[in-house]
Amino acid sequence: MYPDLFLIVFNSCLRLKTFPRCWKKARIILIPKVNDVRVPNLDNLRCISLLSTLGKCFERLIINRVAWRLYKDNYFNKNQFGFMPQKCTEDALVKLNEIV
Repeated sequence: MYPDLFLIVFNSCLRLKTFPRCWKKARIILIPKVNDVRVPNLDNLRCISLLSTLGKCFERLIINRVAWRLYKDNYFNKNQFGFMPQKCTEDALVKLNEIV
């Protein structure tokens, strides 16, 4: 791929504080719920939206930066165990056992 090009595009988006409009557009695909649908009926269709891969990568970059900053600055409660790095369900159970 072209990592240098991605870096330029993502840094430009951050510097300009923008999210390109083309990354916001989704392509809607209709998928039949049942394989044997002869007459299309909206009740028998499920829709999925396909988003831009670049947009999803950029969103993940922003999410990781924000989460890292919040974690680094001790924004989260010390009893927060879900979705935290280096914490697991066993840690929550140990804490619960200490309290009880």
